[in-house]
Amino acid sequence: MISKPQLDLYLLGLARRPHYAEACRASERMLRHAEGKGAEALVRKRFFHEPEHVVEYRLAHLRVVTRAYFDKILHSFVRLTREDDFVVEFPADADSGALTERWPETGSFVEWWNRYGWKTLFTEPNGILALVHDDQGFMPVFFPARAVVDFRAGKYALVNETPDSFLLLTPRQCVRYERQKHNDFVVRVLGEYVWHEPPAWILGGEPTSLDTPGVFRSFLDGAVDWWDEALIEYSDKQAALKMHVYPEKWMYGAVCNQCHGAGKLSGFGSPKTCVACGGEGMATGPFSVMHVRPPKAHEPPPPLPPAGYIQKDLSAVEFLARDVNENLRRGLAAIHFEHLFDVPLNQSGYAKEIDRAETDAFLYKVLRHAVRGLLEPMGKFVLRRRDAPTFRFRVSHHAQ
Repeated sequence: MISKPQLDLYLLGLARRPHYAEACRASERMLRHAEGKGAEALVRKRFFHEPEHVVEYRLAHLRVVTRAYFDKILHSFVRLTREDDFVVEFPADADSGALTERWPETGSFVEWWNRYGWKTLFTEPNGILALVHDDQGFMPVFFPARAVVDFRAGKYALVNETPDSFLLLTPRQCVRYERQKHNDFVVRVLGEYVWHEPPAWILGGEPTSLDTPGVFRSFLDGAVDWWDEALIEYSDKQAALKMHVYPEKWMYGAVCNQCHGAGKLSGFGSPKTCVACGGEGMATGPFSVMHVRPPKAHEPPPPLPPAGYIQKDLSAVEFLARDVNENLRRGLAAIHFEHLFDVPLNQSGYAKEIDRAETDAFLYKVLRHAVRGLLEPMGKFVLRRRDAPTFRFRVSHHAQ
């Protein structure tokens, strides 16, 4: 149980859980590819040396091209829970309807997980899933890493609901602390129960390192570095399109046929700026007539034709387009989902089968984590039974 002095430090904002900053950073990496949050900051950080108007152009045309692939991965996991190989079982005397019919919002807790759980698991590995009690019963709530003040598995969880409101979940009760004036707190017990652990579970993922115990990186984190490069190079490609694709016209001594090169028109009153050429004295516009003056004795003859378009090298644009796709594919390959990209035609059937086996192993690992570490303990807490619900599941090329 958390001690009173430690709780006071947390409530006054004088302490946080160990490695709090690292936990928040690890959770933020995937958000820029799932929701675009932080993508602009990534561009500004990479192109800090460029003029502001160039950076603004990049930001105005920024596209999170990785989001579509993140959504494809989510769909692969949602499919797993809708196959015949995924079964949730209950004893005959269990109130299964609490999980399959009366779950808040969706009726079924598995469908609720499909709607919100997979995405949160992959974008907030250091957040927690909690069952918060209220007058109507309970409500499943995800808290991001930045809201988790402290967490001790099996003992307690302390989270920020708002800047002035905290929730403490223990194996016996759910308590809210509301800040008043002068840092006084009103304490309200939302719900009481008896269980072997608090109704709060870390979402989890891959461990980061021995130096930061209890901090996780997303199961999809292997794709992040490649996808960051894809975002940056897509921005480069947009800039390259601007500079290399749009035509630029050149003209040789094309004299305006209205003002004959003077830039002004004489007539009644003072001379006025020529409307046809804008005062430049040169022919402009797609329908202008071009008059080329004869060269003087010491001048070379004019080119024929006397106007044309600058031929630009498009190889940079083509290279960037290929490299963006390659970085997208490498990111998917890092988490065994390269089949969601175009599979090379020269890849053998045996190689494809190996890739699918690796994908199945990855799918099973993540599905097992979600079921055993989150869905199962949550369901058991709701039913107050240690023997139910039970899950049976298998993965077999379902993501193909």
